[in-house]
Amino acid sequence: MARVFKRKGRRVWDFRYVDAQGKCRQSSGWPDKKRTLEHALSVEAECRAVRKGEKEAPLDAAKRNAPIQQVVDEYMTWGMTQGGLYGRPWTTNGTQAKRANFAFWIASLGLATLSDIDLPRVEKVVRDLLPVLAAKTVDHRVMNLKSLINWAIRRGYIRHNPLAGMAALDVRPTSPHRALSDQEIRTLLDTAPPNRRLWYETALATGFRVNELRTLRARDLDVFGPSLFLAADYSKDRKNHRQPIPKEVAESLAKLAAGKDGNAKLLGIPSSGQTGASAFIVRDYKSAGIAIKTDAGRATWHSLRKCYVNALVRTGADVKTIMTLARHSSAQLSMEVYASADPARLRQGVEAAFDHVKNASAKGKERAKQVAQGSGNPVSLECEQG
Repeated sequence: MARVFKRKGRRVWDFRYVDAQGKCRQSSGWPDKKRTLEHALSVEAECRAVRKGEKEAPLDAAKRNAPIQQVVDEYMTWGMTQGGLYGRPWTTNGTQAKRANFAFWIASLGLATLSDIDLPRVEKVVRDLLPVLAAKTVDHRVMNLKSLINWAIRRGYIRHNPLAGMAALDVRPTSPHRALSDQEIRTLLDTAPPNRRLWYETALATGFRVNELRTLRARDLDVFGPSLFLAADYSKDRKNHRQPIPKEVAESLAKLAAGKDGNAKLLGIPSSGQTGASAFIVRDYKSAGIAIKTDAGRATWHSLRKCYVNALVRTGADVKTIMTLARHSSAQLSMEVYASADPARLRQGVEAAFDHVKNASAKGKERAKQVAQGSGNPVSLECEQG
């Protein structure tokens, strides 16, 4: 129990109490003994409530008032060490994007500490951004801020999430990536320059995203497998993958890799910019007479990945095979997001179903006629079955 005492030569009373961890602590009070005792009893009662779980522990003042940039820097250091999937570091591009997003939020909200973040102001910034940026881009910025907040809660900087009541954004694309038709694929491969034709063939044969294709090294090619190795540091799901590839593509890649150092880039796909991969594929689409935008969506690099998944579906691969080769975590992602219905097959299915209905109806009428003639009375199928 808390008690007060006075040391020789001091004007104020000191007191002892048991803290939230059950340890004995000592502190100074006031010249007034009664006031000091009341304070000591109050402090000990609060610590007892925390110890019993009846009350939340108070936040450390230094953490509660820490400058926002200090918290961001600590979070970034943690993330670049172990913040990614399976405890891996963030990717270089992911790290740069997060740093830029935090700078944006600090400037937009005028943040000094984490406690300055409040839902109404964040929602106003989001409303201002939506007419300017894609919903998915805005949502990515919000998710970065939420990830910082959740990390800070676990580290004791703040207790509650100020964005807990924020509604999710509708991130459905207004113009999604579309799969190319078989004719468009043939035309693209026929008209593209030889080096870029191999880029597109590799994408169509592996389903690799453009950033994944860009990271492939000469050593990643196994001609005898044949397969391509995609390291976890560069794959979206942060797992190592050994992707089977057609023999024809492996042979073409082997010719390209001949004489190269094992660490040399295999395909040599450039990064973004006016001479980047996106600019090249748009140019090649236009040269092939492929519409960039249609009612079905946009023709992009990602269209080649959708073509790969659709080819697996239409050639009869089972769902587990499709998920594994596409490196998807769920069948829903493979079948609802990537796979698209083939209009010709839809028509074929409708005609086949209607033929089945007509045949069943004709057989039913014939059977009813036979039963009626045999009994001399009109008898329905249902009666006969009964």
